Amino acid sequence: MRKKDRSQEPIYRIETCKFQREPDGEWEPGILINEGDKGIFDAQNQVPEQIWDYKTFPGFCLDISDFEYWVPYLLGWLEHIEGLVTD
Repeated sequence: MRKKDRSQEPIYRIETCKFQREPDGEWEPGILINEGDKGIFDAQNQVPEQIWDYKTFPGFCLDISDFEYWVPYLLGWLEHIEGLVTD
């Protein structure tokens, strides 16, 4: 079974990760785009030519894959927060 080509999908997930350029290499910080389907950016905002391994790493994650579902809730929360801040 062939893996679905997701490279043409829009960006739906951005998260922090650690990656290695080669076996037994140093684990470097990076930004993982669409669970790796769109690549990884290193600390210099470059796409490494070679990635041996990667893993997600706690720090930051933005997942907007089901954004349309959450919009009404987000708007309500933002209005509530704005009221708390401006009152």
